Amino acid sequence: MKIYVKASQYASNTYYRAVPTGSDPLKFQWYELGIHCGSLEQAQYFAENRKCDIYKVTLDSRVLFSNPISDFEEWSSAECLDEILNVGFNVDISRPQIIQDLRNGIWTKQTAAQYIIDKVGKNAVVKYNNEIELDEEDIIILDTSVIKPIEKFN
Repeated sequence: MKIYVKASQYASNTYYRAVPTGSDPLKFQWYELGIHCGSLEQAQYFAENRKCDIYKVTLDSRVLFSNPISDFEEWSSAECLDEILNVGFNVDISRPQIIQDLRNGIWTKQTAAQYIIDKVGKNAVVKYNNEIELDEEDIIILDTSVIKPIEKFN
């Protein structure tokens, strides 16, 4: 079954990421659903009282951004996937179906990002309204292949 996706476009494809000094900035964290990036101000906020490196992340121009979704504490939950797929990417799938797919082993908390990619495509990036660090719209990169250059900023 083909699923048609409609999503918003975004003017800038440059984001920033702060990671502990010496860490891999492209390390995929399943419990965060992927790689979180935001503004330079947010990266500097993270780096203020910690030993962090800041990276400038540029995304491929073909990236498909979702419509903004809520900020979630548990990014790999059925509730979150429901909002990402239905609100973010306008994919017609019910929460009971997402839960049934979890029960059937089609996805796990560790493979939730791949489940989204399977429904939307590899070039999909999730936008969300960050309510924790700074009040801004941040992104989650589900697949590192959408990253063009990544360079150390500081």
